[in-house]
This record gives sequence, structure tokens and C-alpha cells, in this order.
Amino acid sequence: MARIAQLLVFLSLAALCYIQGALANPPTAIDASRRGGWGKPVQPYTAQQVVAKLNLTANPEKGYYRETFRDPRLIQTGNGTRSASTAIYYL
Repeated sequence: MARIAQLLVFLSLAALCYIQGALANPPTAIDASRRGGWGKPVQPYTAQQVVAKLNLTANPEKGYYRETFRDPRLIQTGNGTRSASTAIYYL
């Protein structure tokens, strides 16, 4: 039984070392333009094309944005009532 416990400890440590090594040396990015690459090559867009494609609005504090989510739950603040959270695209 002691030999089995030692073997399990060894295998656990070996697996941990393997995982740590894999995380320390992640694979390089895949070049989709090469044969065998995944997907299609990325098509570069200008900022104005992204703004149009995502239907963004000019932000008064610079940049562009669009609200994509508004939490229906409301909270009270010192400035009144507002949504508990929101999410936006920002460029």
C-alpha cells in the first residue's frame, strides 16, 4: 500500500510539473495566413469602419461607445437611482 501511495505522489508531482511547464511556455500565436492555419486571415478595419459596423456613438468625453447591456435591477445612490450595472463597447 505504501508503494501505491508513493507512486500516486510521484505521478501527481509529475503532472503538476508538466502543467506548470506548459503554462510557463504557452504556444505561439497561430498565423492563419499559412497553410493549415485556423480560420481566415484577419481583415484589418479602420477605426471609422469599426464605429460604423458596431453602430457606436460619439462619447462626450472622447472616443465612441454603445451600451450593450443594462441591468434591470436598480440601486439608490446619492445622485438618484441607476442600474446596478451596464456594459459597453468602447473605442
